[in-house]
Amino acid sequence: MNQEENMRRIFSEGHHLYRVNDDLTYTYQPLVEENSFIGKEKDTEPLPTYEESRDILPALIWDGHEDTAACFDKAWETAFGNLRKPGPDDDMVSNYIDTAFNGFLFMWDSAFITMFGKYGSRVFDFQRTLDNLYARQHMDGFICREICEAERGDQFHRFDPSSTGPNIMPWAEWEYYLVTGDEERIRRVFPALLAYPPLAEGLAHLAGRHLLVHRLELRDGQPAKAEARRLCGVPPRTSGLGRRLPAAAFELSDADKNGEAYREGAGRGAPAN
Repeated sequence: MNQEENMRRIFSEGHHLYRVNDDLTYTYQPLVEENSFIGKEKDTEPLPTYEESRDILPALIWDGHEDTAACFDKAWETAFGNLRKPGPDDDMVSNYIDTAFNGFLFMWDSAFITMFGKYGSRVFDFQRTLDNLYARQHMDGFICREICEAERGDQFHRFDPSSTGPNIMPWAEWEYYLVTGDEERIRRVFPALLAYPPLAEGLAHLAGRHLLVHRLELRDGQPAKAEARRLCGVPPRTSGLGRRLPAAAFELSDADKNGEAYREGAGRGAPAN
């Protein structure tokens, strides 16, 4: 049974999806109004194929480990075989890589897929997979950890204890930035991430942007770069804040030399260390 047949079977048996904002118990989160992925026009560009793209994808060159290199290439081939486009009647907005499990896009899986997909961004922007999760953000900031691809709705009610998280999308976005230097995307995803409850809970009494940057500036108790403040549009820090974020947000480290090299043109054919 393929995925499409499985989805038809599931819904024929009365499986219920939870619709975005279909409830009376929301606490309004104004930052959601700044989420530009909600209502985004659907992508229409064609999907690339592995065959036409393989020569500009990274390749593993490791003498004496040809089987490992073949496995590396197979991972790329499998990824390109699971690329999908938004449909006319669904709530997907951007071209994406499918989780390839049950017809739902998973938050956890998608975030980690972008960790290797970022190195193929010249061919396909895997990061835009996360656009589809941001586009389903509820008015209180909630984003379900599983969203249906073919139908409009979430897998879990937002009061379900297992309905969302963990808070790994900021990490995925920051890793993408380290390789691509795409500041525009960082600015665009910032409101959606800040409104997201696992990041926002417990922080309502503090200025959200300042507190997020407080977490951005701390790594093992040591100050990190002022780049975090610049990207998030926050003035230089003048006083301490008493709490860290309760969940991991963007984490800064020293300059990513590999990312710098990749942005300058290194890619396919780079030798393994």
